[in-house]
Amino acid sequence: MATNRRDHRLCIDGSIADTRLRFRAPPPEELVAQAEANLGLTDDIHADETAVHEPGESAQISGTSVALDVTVGANDPASSGSVYTSDQLSVDSTRLAAVLSDDRQTAASWDFGADIVLVPTGDGRVSITDHDGNLLGGIEEPWAVDAAGNSLDTAYTIEGTTLVQDLATDDSTSYPVVADPTVRLYPGYYQVNFNKSESPSVVGSVNGCFAVLARATHPALKALQLACGALGGYGTARLAGGRCLRINVAGLPPAAWTWWPSYPRC
Repeated sequence: MATNRRDHRLCIDGSIADTRLRFRAPPPEELVAQAEANLGLTDDIHADETAVHEPGESAQISGTSVALDVTVGANDPASSGSVYTSDQLSVDSTRLAAVLSDDRQTAASWDFGADIVLVPTGDGRVSITDHDGNLLGGIEEPWAVDAAGNSLDTAYTIEGTTLVQDLATDDSTSYPVVADPTVRLYPGYYQVNFNKSESPSVVGSVNGCFAVLARATHPALKALQLACGALGGYGTARLAGGRCLRINVAGLPPAAWTWWPSYPRC
């Protein structure tokens, strides 16, 4: 993996016999690469440089037909010591990562901007849409790894247009920690639109979701029943203001596909 040469080395505190030491950790891009190796990830097939960002700076996510500007470290306190990276993995996917340097830091954040709506899928992922409910991309399930190579429990929360990745750490967590949301942009996909009467049934309960999709005549639509465990738990709050459910399907069900919800006006 090629990297840039900005000096963003982290100073990490350690102690021996109560004597405080300070030593310099590897550059953030090397820490992210090590975390990828610990997880066995081999998805970085795009030959480009890993960009390194300070909190408050902008990182660009580029795709075939869409580009997004994301502010990294949007919720980070001043002098947090966090450093962020962005690395384009393929034509339409980018790994955003945060390198957290000490145990005061248990979350990382990325602000996608006022033109974006972030929609949790219910299974750990997040849809990226515009305000008209058009799918732009999706954020895959998060991962986090500490300096010892241990995977940490982690999950997203949404605060307006900001994606927050929360980490479960304890006294055994070895810093620095690398936290990652990978963003995939979709230049093309199928749309399954539910009308004003169907939408509350699909998102209101798992049984309601199965009942609506069972009436579908196309086998690909019936395959969406696999998503009912998540869809049926959404609740109807997002349908307020005259909105309906749309499921955006990238790939071809049921063999190789992912689904992403959005809420256009009915």
